Amino acid sequence: MTLSFAVLATALLFGGMTLYSFSFAAFLFNALPAPAAGAALRKAFPWFYFFVIATSSLAAVLWWQHDAAAAALLAAVAFSTVPVRQWLSQNAQLHGTP
Repeated sequence: MTLSFAVLATALLFGGMTLYSFSFAAFLFNALPAPAAGAALRKAFPWFYFFVIATSSLAAVLWWQHDAAAAALLAAVAFSTVPVRQWLSQNAQLHGTP
């Protein structure tokens, strides 16, 4: 049962990352002028990275008893996303986006 949830959490992570990268960002730049689309993406960054941190952490915990290598890779995704989220949040504030 835990293995099923581990696979689902990993699929949710991959699906969310793919949706944000290829659909959400592309839609914004097609629907809005570039400055407005950039501002909207900067506002969405912290929430997106929180999603990545939470789902990769959950997936790492769920994978731990089945595949330690997969758990370690997912934990690395979670840990590496934390400083990126902080850096992007500070960068967005420098550009005037709260």
